[in-house]
Amino acid sequence: MYSVYFHPLSKFPGPPLAAASILPATLQTFRGTLQQWVIEQHRHYGPVVRIRPNELSFITDSAWKDIYAHRQGHPQMPKIMRTKPINGAPSLMSANDADHARQRKLLSAAFSDHALREQEPVIKSYVDLLVKQLREESDRNVNGVDMVEWFTYTTFDIIGDLSFGVPFGNLANKKPHPWVSTFKSGIKQGILFVAIRSLGIPLFDSILYPLVSPIFQQKRHEQFKYAQAAVRERLNTKTERPDFISNFLRDNDTSVVPQAEIESIFTIVALAGCESPATALSGATYYLLRNPAVYKKLQDEIRNLQTDDDLSIANLSRLPYLRAVLEESLRVYPAVPAAMDRVVPPEGRAVSISWRKYPSGVQT
Repeated sequence: MYSVYFHPLSKFPGPPLAAASILPATLQTFRGTLQQWVIEQHRHYGPVVRIRPNELSFITDSAWKDIYAHRQGHPQMPKIMRTKPINGAPSLMSANDADHARQRKLLSAAFSDHALREQEPVIKSYVDLLVKQLREESDRNVNGVDMVEWFTYTTFDIIGDLSFGVPFGNLANKKPHPWVSTFKSGIKQGILFVAIRSLGIPLFDSILYPLVSPIFQQKRHEQFKYAQAAVRERLNTKTERPDFISNFLRDNDTSVVPQAEIESIFTIVALAGCESPATALSGATYYLLRNPAVYKKLQDEIRNLQTDDDLSIANLSRLPYLRAVLEESLRVYPAVPAAMDRVVPPEGRAVSISWRKYPSGVQT
């Protein structure tokens, strides 16, 4: 009764059951349909919806800036850390603002334009292999091929090679490396574990967490152990070929950066670099096939380049319609559909509507 009628968020629109309890949203999480459910609530109730007793969801462009952007004189809204780093060292996903800024600076050399151009031959070799394999598979399978699967093979091969110096062999073998399957299972287990934890069961963190965490996060731990071993092997290997870690080591004193933190950083780099581009490319392909006129215009722009050698990063980055298609694809089919939750700080914060403030502790 308090949550529905007297809570500070009671005047915001949303499903009454979601205002009364976290169970509707948790049930959608277990079903794997939370994002679709949130979209439905926004279509019904508008741009600001109460999806849990203490949580609002926004879909306005101004809310994005108010919640996530750096604002002069205002601290960032704190992140909600729903899972703990496996090795205890902060990663880009779990670090506080100070550590996050420091880690981004450490990684800046690995992701500079210069570094990307150094790595272009490696990237191009896998793209060429993808095209070769797709031609063979298309001739063999008259009903078509699963592009989601092939994009996943490609991005895991590229990022695995550039992160650890070890190719996964997905494209060459035409089947997923065991780490790919473990990665997908780890994501699912992690989300289910977060849903259980969000129920707010008394003494969960102190008593139940150590008991249920190994059960619900087995694959997540397996995936981290694989990445951890790959990072350690790469750190102990000398090579002249440029990759993410070689650029990281070139510009940083590793005696100052703990090895556990390097392992956490590059585990996230590898995971995010593999899954997100594959998802983005799959979404772009889907919408291109749904819009033949856009597909034809993009095809014409790319084919104005005369030869395969012209398909370089420098040349492709100068194609305005290609850039527009990729940016629009990311808008309508974001690679990470889940909300990156933040908490309103004690002093309150104006979000989306300049005159409205939300009480401390509210999730956005």
